[in-house]
Amino acid sequence: AELGVAGQKLTHRWTGQEEDYEIAVSAADRARQTIGGDKLLMLDVYMTWDEAVTNRMDELLTPYDIYWFEDVLTPDDYQRLAKLRPSIQPTNLAGGEHEFGVAGFQDAARYGAYDIWQPDITWCGGITAGIRISAIAAQHGIKVIPHRGGEVWGLHLIASSEHCENLAELVLGTRDKHQESLWMGQPTLHNGELQIPDRPGFGVTLNEAML
Repeated sequence: AELGVAGQKLTHRWTGQEEDYEIAVSAADRARQTIGGDKLLMLDVYMTWDEAVTNRMDELLTPYDIYWFEDVLTPDDYQRLAKLRPSIQPTNLAGGEHEFGVAGFQDAARYGAYDIWQPDITWCGGITAGIRISAIAAQHGIKVIPHRGGEVWGLHLIASSEHCENLAELVLGTRDKHQESLWMGQPTLHNGELQIPDRPGFGVTLNEAML
């Protein structure tokens, strides 16, 4: 909230206990009070929710205006995801970080599995694959918000594609905790935004001290 970012993504893991619902509601309530009502709030559940849990969570979390549920079910369960989507609208279903090529996104598009695609540039096949995936998404009216899009490769895809949303996921870590970076010169937040460097290539250099 202090950094002025567009929103916050929370993690939630379903363990099969009834209190898991209370944990999700408590976390969403605390986050919403902290970031305010005009910021985006999302939940990453890492394939631990089934249809029943997702629908119940959607009911309980309605007051907190959740923008998306991420990685519900398993990534290749396109038919069940497509059936689940309309039951939780206007909350979006997001996924795609576990698709490791263009073909998987073609399948997701054919079934209508997601509202938001999240290709990871370092996993899906690179910038070229990212451009192709974005083009497929545009044909189907699907939003693209790259997984770890705040890393410099994701930022270049976002900036170069008119089909990507202007949102870049950034893992900030723990307040005031120093963390070594493998890549030096990555953009840093300024007033909640990331600016792409104008240096050649991706504009970063390898931190050889970490090798």
